[in-house]
Amino acid sequence: MKEDILKILEAHKGESISGSEIGRQLGMTRAAVWKSIKALQEEGFAITAVTNRGYRLAPDADILSEAGIRQYLHTKVLGNRIDLYRVTDSTNIRAKAAAQEHVSAGLCVVAQEQTAGRGRFGRSFASPQKNGVYMSVLLRPELDIEQSALITAAVSVCVAQAVEALTECTVQIKWVNDLFARGKKICGILTEAAIEFESRKTDYVIVGIGVNLSDAGIPPELKNVAGGIVPAGVIPPARGRLIAEILNRMEQMLDDFSAKKFLPEYRRRSNVLGQRVTILRNGIPSGTGLAVDIDEQARLVVRLGNGETEHLNSGEISCKTMEKISKTSI
Repeated sequence: MKEDILKILEAHKGESISGSEIGRQLGMTRAAVWKSIKALQEEGFAITAVTNRGYRLAPDADILSEAGIRQYLHTKVLGNRIDLYRVTDSTNIRAKAAAQEHVSAGLCVVAQEQTAGRGRFGRSFASPQKNGVYMSVLLRPELDIEQSALITAAVSVCVAQAVEALTECTVQIKWVNDLFARGKKICGILTEAAIEFESRKTDYVIVGIGVNLSDAGIPPELKNVAGGIVPAGVIPPARGRLIAEILNRMEQMLDDFSAKKFLPEYRRRSNVLGQRVTILRNGIPSGTGLAVDIDEQARLVVRLGNGETEHLNSGEISCKTMEKISKTSI
């Protein structure tokens, strides 16, 4: 009932709606509505009661709810089930557990806060409460190992488009999975897959996405390398709307994934191409060269100092102008 009430309040955000009207729509008594509203207020929802007018959800309220996501969602598969946590260890861990229990594709796991958020290579991913979108999506694409590597690139483009659609932010992509704006990292994407050994096809793919909302919420120790999608003092888009926008664009991309229409944009948004880079493997430099292209498998093409060309499909790179950022996971 609380979720149903939230849906009604979300639809009338900033306006008052009477308890009797809520009760009429949901088949509840006014006393039951009042009890549910009190429970929501205790959970932190910015709902006020106005005498003779009813209940009102603050227009700038941004506490995650399934109703707040679904009102902007226009998908057929992605988001068909939404598991929302106030606090969890990692949305990727929750989504992976669901995948192993044979939950169908489309599940979206969302958290207001993660206590064990992870980036690539097992690094921790800072996930402070109320300043981020932390979500994981369960996919079951019929792809081989090589094709599945393209998913990270495709989702990077989808998230960049979603952020730009809702803000004045201009987003670039650092190969392979980091999004940057105003020279700082604003988003990380972690893709994990289970492969069927004999067929070499994917059983499932989990795409984890962490977006920083505002510069104001970045931990002090990360302010030099990490930023939000809006500067401090600017109200970011509602998290539910951003999550829905990402899912909408991901579904459009997946409907025509084999055409690789996202690759030209992935290249165009690159902040690495044309730069001299150091290739890192297990954190150890293994060569330097010029980043000259991103190939059809989303591999970074690097022309080495000896004239040879290397196509990178894993590992890390460090650019002199982004050295601190490249080695930091947020």
